[in-house]
Amino acid sequence: MSTANLPRLKLPNRFARIYFWSVFGIGVFSFVYALYLTPSITFNTKNLLEFIFFIILNIFAELAITRIPVGGALTASFSVILTVLLVQGPIYAIISAIIGASISTTFILKRHWSITLFNSGLFSIIFVTAGIAVNYLRKFFVFQNDDRVFSIFILAFTVTFIYMVL
Repeated sequence: MSTANLPRLKLPNRFARIYFWSVFGIGVFSFVYALYLTPSITFNTKNLLEFIFFIILNIFAELAITRIPVGGALTASFSVILTVLLVQGPIYAIISAIIGASISTTFILKRHWSITLFNSGLFSIIFVTAGIAVNYLRKFFVFQNDDRVFSIFILAFTVTFIYMVL
């Protein structure tokens, strides 16, 4: 078989590269902004064990891939990252999403590193925006102990809405 019959490799066009690097750049800025918003990043033993548990759970959730008939795929990692966001905060959600996606995509699934960079930037943008929205809602809606489940539903809906829009 000659090389003339092989399909040509399509390289990403200029706009795709601009989109890729702009998402990655805004994601890095979002990550730094999330570090700035977090008052103190301290781990005690309980938080560290929870965080490691959520990272491992996120790696397994990233590997649970559901193919969409139209094309593309979905993973179950959003539910894990949503839990981390609501329990520990935006910076922890971003870090667990980046570590989980990096390990599962690059090392286990052996996909190109550019996919990991793009997904990491997108996770940073999404979860910083969601964290800002959640903090904003917590200032205006003061929930009593009886309303805790209702408040978690509102916050989860807000994060899911932002995730779907972005």
